[in-house]
Amino acid sequence: MRNLLTVLLGIWVTGCTAETAADPADGDTAAETLDVTAAITSNNFTVRTIDSRGCGSADFVDDSSGGHFVIHDLCGDGHGVEAYAWLDGSYYGGKYNGNGLAGAPVSWDPFVFVSGQYNVGLKVCLVDGASDPTASSCGSATRTVN
Repeated sequence: MRNLLTVLLGIWVTGCTAETAADPADGDTAAETLDVTAAITSNNFTVRTIDSRGCGSADFVDDSSGGHFVIHDLCGDGHGVEAYAWLDGSYYGGKYNGNGLAGAPVSWDPFVFVSGQYNVGLKVCLVDGASDPTASSCGSATRTVN
């Protein structure tokens, strides 16, 4: 019964997250939703840019190889989105999504294979091209993954 409740609660919270991203006028903030979602759906988490519309996001998806990222460009605003990754404090680079609102998300797996407990750092920013040195509206988070 407890497992069923956890699954149902996880589905409900995930649904709320999608609603909050689409309609922030309901009073919830993305940060509040992020914390609840990360706690319930195990090691997966999402980081959003801090611009008023939350035009960029990146998901860390825990999987059998230690995890990968999915980078989303959520607005047709002329900006691309770049995500940057750290593993246990070591920088692993960045990956760009310039596909725009109508384009596909970009999947990225910068970690070869990790197991056990480790810290994943993720930063996501709006950029004007893959080599833009003036990233803006960056959001970031670090999570301990088991």
